Amino acid sequence: MTNEDRILSLLETLILDVNGMKTNQTVMMEDVAGLKQGQASLEQKVSNMKHEISGIKVIIENEIDKNIRMLAEGHGDVVRRLDYLTPIVEGTAEDVSVIKAVVSSHSRKFTAIREAI
Repeated sequence: MTNEDRILSLLETLILDVNGMKTNQTVMMEDVAGLKQGQASLEQKVSNMKHEISGIKVIIENEIDKNIRMLAEGHGDVVRRLDYLTPIVEGTAEDVSVIKAVVSSHSRKFTAIREAI
């Protein structure tokens, strides 16, 4: 094999390597294009999620927080009424006990009177 043949063989090998590199570059460029499309899709989804989250925050601030405050105020009113009514109910329970005792006593006396007649 002459030097020229060796040089030609090396050149052919280089050309094949360069062509392989060009093919790999094309595949990589396609992969990068696919990645860019995927990134754009993800960015759009993230943007949509940010928009939805903003809407949720507005609902929480304007509706839920307001309703929780109203509920807490109503609960405070109930507690105040309960504090006011508790002694009244306890007093009424004592009155009912006295009335029951009197009614039982009168019932026994009426029964005794009926039996005596």
